[in-house]
Amino acid sequence: MNEPQTDFNPRYSSPDASEVPWSETQRALGTAGSYWISTVRPDGHPHVTPMAGVWRDGSMFFTTGPGRA
Repeated sequence: MNEPQTDFNPRYSSPDASEVPWSETQRALGTAGSYWISTVRPDGHPHVTPMAGVWRDGSMFFTTGPGRA
């Protein structure tokens, strides 16, 4: 997989912030015990929930159900 290209916008970060190297991101995803999924509900309200997942061969896998929590 090619390394993702980012467009870093300093307006949304601390003044001394910088991009995180992709290798560090992959390491964090590969060693995490759980993940946070962020979505927006149909009514526009944000929804964040922890869920189990697997980072394997450069891809993220997780499951969801048809109902709303």
